[in-house]
Amino acid sequence: MNNDNSGSTGQFDDRKQNTDDKEDKKQNPEDKEDKKDKKQNTDDKKDKENQKQNSDDKEDKKHNTDDKKDKENQKQNSDDKEDKKHNTDDKKEKEDHKQNSDEGKSAKNEDEDKNPDTILNITDLKKSFGKIDVLKNVNLTLKKGETVVILGRSGTGKSVILECIIGLLIPDSGKIEVFGKDFLGLPESEENKLRIKIGFLFQSGALYDSMTVRQNLEFPVIRQPDYKKEDLTTKVEEQLKNVGLENAIDKVPSELSGGMKKRISLARTLMLDPEIILYDEPTTGLDPFTSNEISQLILDMQKKYDVTSLIVTHDMACARLVADRIVILQDGEFTAEGTYDELEKSEDEFVKGFFEFA
Repeated sequence: MNNDNSGSTGQFDDRKQNTDDKEDKKQNPEDKEDKKDKKQNTDDKKDKENQKQNSDDKEDKKHNTDDKKDKENQKQNSDDKEDKKHNTDDKKEKEDHKQNSDEGKSAKNEDEDKNPDTILNITDLKKSFGKIDVLKNVNLTLKKGETVVILGRSGTGKSVILECIIGLLIPDSGKIEVFGKDFLGLPESEENKLRIKIGFLFQSGALYDSMTVRQNLEFPVIRQPDYKKEDLTTKVEEQLKNVGLENAIDKVPSELSGGMKKRISLARTLMLDPEIILYDEPTTGLDPFTSNEISQLILDMQKKYDVTSLIVTHDMACARLVADRIVILQDGEFTAEGTYDELEKSEDEFVKGFFEFA
C-alpha cells in the first residue's frame, strides 16, 4: 500500500516538474519579450542621448559660430574705431597744418604791414676772398624812394656789397631779399627778371667803346626776351634829355668827357625803368663842379621816378646833397647810421674822420 502511494507521489512530482518546465518555457517567451522591450528602451535611450548629443554639438557649433562672429564684429568694430581714429588724426593733422600755415601767413602779413615799403633787405651778409674776410656781418634795409649812402675806407668792401646785390658776386652766407624775394635762392629765369628792376651805375661808366651813344642806350633793351623790335629812338632821346645830352646821341665814348660818360651811363641805366639804382662812386674823377651836377642829377631822377638809391661814395658833398640816411662800414659791418647832420656830430673817432675835412 505504501509502495503504491510512493509511486503515485513520484509520478505527481514528475508531472508537476513538467508543468513547471512548461510554465518556464511559457515564461521564457515573455522574458524574451521583456528583454526585447528593454533592448528597445535601451536603443531609444541611446537614440535620445545621441539626439541630445547632436543637439548639444549643434548648440556648441552655433555657440562657437556666434563667438566667432562676435570676435569678428569686435575686430571690425576695433578696426572701424582705428580707422576713425586715424581719420580723426589725419583731419587734426591737416587742421594743424592749415592752422600753422594760416599763422605763418598771418605773421608774414604782419611783417609786411610793419614794413610795407621795404624793397631791399640784407641780413648777415658775409664774403671772403681767400683768407681775407671782407664782409663779416652786413645788415641793411632800404625803403621805397629812399636814398642811402655807404661811407667807408677804400678797399673795405663797399663795392662788394653792391656786386652781391646785383649778383656779380656770390656771398659766402647771408640773405638778400629784393621786393620780398630771396634773390640768392631764385631760379636763373626769375633772377634775371628781378635783375631788370635793379640798375647798376659802374664806377667807370662801362660804356661800349665800339658803339655810339644811341647804341649803348638801346643795347640793354634789345637784349631782353620780350623785346619786339620796336623803334627806341623816342625813349633814347627822352633819357638823354634827362641828363642834358640830347646832342650826343650819335657820338662814340671816345668823344665824351668823364662827366659826359657818367651822364650817359645813368641814361642807359634808366632805359629799363629800374626801381632800384646802385651807384658805385658816381662822382669819382670829376671836378667839383661836374660832381655837383651828377649829384643833382641823381637827386632829380630820384624825385622824378621815385627810385630807391644805394650809393657808394667818398664824396661828402654828394653824400650831404643826396642822402636821406648814411651808414658807415667798418671792419666788415655797419657800425654807425644816421642822417648827415646826426653823424657829423658823432663822438666816434672813426665816424668823425669822414666829416673833419668835408
